[in-house]
Amino acid sequence: MYHSGFTTPMQKFVDRDHYDVDQIIPGAKAIVMRNSQLLAMPFNASQTALYYNKAVLRQYGITPPPVDPTYDDITRVAKAIHDKSHGKVKGMTMEAYSWLFEQLVANAGVPVANHNNGHTGNATKVDFTSPAAINAMKWVKENIDYGDFMNFGSGGNAAANEAASFLAEHLGIFMQSSAKTGQLYQVLKNDLGVTYFPRPNGQKANGIAVGGAALWIANDKPSAVQDGAWEFTKFLASAQTQADWQAKTGYLAVNKGAKDEPTLKKLFKKSPVLEVSGNQMLRTKPNNTNSGVFVDGWVPARTAIQTAMQQIFVGQDIRQALQTAENTYNKVLESNNRANGRH
Repeated sequence: MYHSGFTTPMQKFVDRDHYDVDQIIPGAKAIVMRNSQLLAMPFNASQTALYYNKAVLRQYGITPPPVDPTYDDITRVAKAIHDKSHGKVKGMTMEAYSWLFEQLVANAGVPVANHNNGHTGNATKVDFTSPAAINAMKWVKENIDYGDFMNFGSGGNAAANEAASFLAEHLGIFMQSSAKTGQLYQVLKNDLGVTYFPRPNGQKANGIAVGGAALWIANDKPSAVQDGAWEFTKFLASAQTQADWQAKTGYLAVNKGAKDEPTLKKLFKKSPVLEVSGNQMLRTKPNNTNSGVFVDGWVPARTAIQTAMQQIFVGQDIRQALQTAENTYNKVLESNNRANGRH
């Protein structure tokens, strides 16, 4: 969108109307900024969350993980679920989904592309084999080798089957978008447990990138139409609208003031678990490793990483699988940059 030349940066309207961008949560803004300019307005934000079933843990006398867990915290719970249920309930899963891999590396404070994930220059190389990336996959592999991991594969069916297995108490822990929180809560109510995304052992969480999408204004429309789009954008980003949006959809409010709106205050008082992922987003201090990857044509990278994850899950060497993904995408990236005159 940025390189297309087809959009009017949101910053133009922000500057003209002296719009207070500080009301928008920093982590939500960071993923749609370039050179301190707001390119688009965050709208339906999400975080990657870790879900656990309190009823399963209670049944087997297992202490829940903390709200801000390490890899070892989750492994402890996953192994205990497997052992105490005699394999009847699998401890954990992770979909072979690049977004989850990217977030594990981000939470370790490490970029997956040079030039600070493309934020300070056009990325020319990726790094899927950093110590942080390999450590993250070793954590998953430890659970696979122990036998407490359930492999659902990848894609939409994998995500749906994860949730179904979780709700049926055949699975204790899984990781997916915070947008699923509302749907899971409708079934489990206060038996739904939610934590922040796991962090490496002995390391503070760096924070993870905001998911979801943003609102852009096209520059091929008359100025009056663009002005109308800006007015609508301000309405959608307002505290009240964002509070209503979170309450009704499960996406996270991007306006700081939303948490003080009666809609969310009432919701969080009744169901504190629904506030967890928003708190994770609020506490994240944006930097170049937790604000997404600013690279054209990232889909082939995700395909390569997904393939590597699937290979690792069935026993292939971690470094070799990730190295193949890295080599595959570096060729694509080099070709893309050459085609677009970027070096």
